[in-house]
Amino acid sequence: MSINDFSISFICSVVVYIWLRTDAFYEYFKFTKLKIFKDYGEFKSKTPVPLFFPDFLIIKHPNFFFKLITCPICLSIYFTCALYFSGMKSVNLFASVYLSWLLFFVLEKLNQK
Repeated sequence: MSINDFSISFICSVVVYIWLRTDAFYEYFKFTKLKIFKDYGEFKSKTPVPLFFPDFLIIKHPNFFFKLITCPICLSIYFTCALYFSGMKSVNLFASVYLSWLLFFVLEKLNQK
């Protein structure tokens, strides 16, 4: 396993964790004033259960695309493949995918409250 395997896996797991387990993307793109962002703010203030933006998307739009981008395993595979084929070639794509899953779930376990 090379250092590229670790870098692809680390980048992928951190981005997927930030997308799925925080509201960072919502906070950064809130200023675009899209209707879906306004709906999420209202939904979050009315809902007592802590949900993140991807959870809201899957509740609001339960179709295949939104299920795909809210699944940590699916998103890790596609994101790792995108990084791999965009020029960050490494020795073993499958090891990078597996390591990104492992790092994602380790991050999740470490950040449990």
